[in-house]
Amino acid sequence: MKVLEDELDARKKELETPNAELDSKKNELETPNAELDSKKNKSSVTIAKFNAQNKNRVNARTKELEVSNTKLDDQKKEIETSNYKSAAQTKEFEA
Repeated sequence: MKVLEDELDARKKELETPNAELDSKKNELETPNAELDSKKNKSSVTIAKFNAQNKNRVNARTKELEVSNTKLDDQKKEIETSNYKSAAQTKEFEA
């Protein structure tokens, strides 16, 4: 019985050594994984910021263009009115 226990203890020690080595390798791999996850999270935040800035810029530019279009529409109406008046004056002179 003592021999069997000794053999079991010896086998247990044999298995514990590779187990410790595997734990060490696991820890070595987990550290870079954690660093990569951190970088991924930072990248996601940066991308979200850029997207928000881009959206704000696009919205601002759209508003600028809308204002510009309104001004151009007003100028067009003024020119059309002026042309109408000129046409009316021309008819008066011809009459």
